[in-house]
Amino acid sequence: MEEEALSAYEYALAVNPDNYFALFNKGNLLSTAGLYNDAIEAYLEYLEYEDENVEALTYAGECYHKTGDKLKALKFYQQAIDLDPDFPDPWFGIGMVWLSDKAGDSIMYFRKAVSLDPENNEYWYYLSKAQFIIDQKKES
Repeated sequence: MEEEALSAYEYALAVNPDNYFALFNKGNLLSTAGLYNDAIEAYLEYLEYEDENVEALTYAGECYHKTGDKLKALKFYQQAIDLDPDFPDPWFGIGMVWLSDKAGDSIMYFRKAVSLDPENNEYWYYLSKAQFIIDQKKES
């Protein structure tokens, strides 16, 4: 992790605790570093200022998923979808939550993400993977 960047965000927050952009960026940095619980804390604090930010809701959902808390991940993804049903990332996130346990259920979420962003190769890959898992090899 970029220790300097983290220090800069923490300094910015010390100078101005209401610098919610620093909170959001700190969350992104922590998530990228694999410090998901710390990232969640930053995103939740950010959401106190910007409670209708679909990206922050989605990123918090992703961090919850990566910590194994599928229920909270689904909650945050659904909140993002409720705010902006045309934002593909939370649809994809729900698909990822269901992929390992209920691959068949994940397909509709991957399809929705693909329909919203057909240029995203990752969405196509995981749609194909889910189809392969449930033995839809031709579709895959």
